[in-house]
Amino acid sequence: MIKKTLLFVFALMLFSCSNQQEKELRESIAKISINEVNDAKAIHGATLAQYKDQEKFLTDKYVKGLKDIVENSFDHQIEEFEDNELGVISGYKYMIKYLISSEQEWTDLQLQLSDRYFNNISLQQEAYEYSNEYINRIRELRTQFYKDKSGVNTPRIEVLQIPQNQIFVGGLDKHSRTNLVIEIGTAVLDWLLGFLIVWIIVNIIGYTVTGPVGCIVSVVSFIIMMVISILCTNYNDGKLVDSLKAQHESFVLDYDTLHKSLNNNSIEFYGSLK
Repeated sequence: MIKKTLLFVFALMLFSCSNQQEKELRESIAKISINEVNDAKAIHGATLAQYKDQEKFLTDKYVKGLKDIVENSFDHQIEEFEDNELGVISGYKYMIKYLISSEQEWTDLQLQLSDRYFNNISLQQEAYEYSNEYINRIRELRTQFYKDKSGVNTPRIEVLQIPQNQIFVGGLDKHSRTNLVIEIGTAVLDWLLGFLIVWIIVNIIGYTVTGPVGCIVSVVSFIIMMVISILCTNYNDGKLVDSLKAQHESFVLDYDTLHKSLNNNSIEFYGSLK
């Protein structure tokens, strides 16, 4: 609005000025136009650089995040398996199943657990959603600059070809047998410990074990054996987890090529806008 007003004023002055004055006014108008063009180019260049830097930041963050998702996926699978299938309560569940299941049923159970917790479906889905989120942010950023969604090209993210780890929960049978031995062993030890405590009280301390004292002895013996049972079960759980980790083979995707490809796409897009 200001620009139009100034030009209008200059036009009026041209009609009312001498030739020399007219020449000076025209030179002033030309200088104003040149300065405006230079200012527009400077603003455009600065804005372009800001958008390029922002897109580079998003790309760097995306590649780093994708690498974290892929490389930490097995740890998350192990954590989920431990939370759902290990521990004292789950230990009793699988001890009972081990006692009542046939060999084929037990093998099928281990295969089901292997497929449920140690497949790449969830990882593929997470990586796909993360990549789509990145593409949408790049599209939004470029649209802000370009002001035309139909003219915005976004980089293409290929579906990650992640190798499938062949993890088999085959150690669950040995794990359950060991838990059975722990439970039977601690039950026997509980009885022996109670008998030993009573013998010490009667023969060494010289106090007759009756009523409340006998109950206290039973409770103390039970608590001691319960703690031992939990410790042994946790140790046994750890051995099963170690057997699963031993089957895991690390793999490395070509993140450098992906990073370079995305950066080249940014250079190509913003280079076309200069």
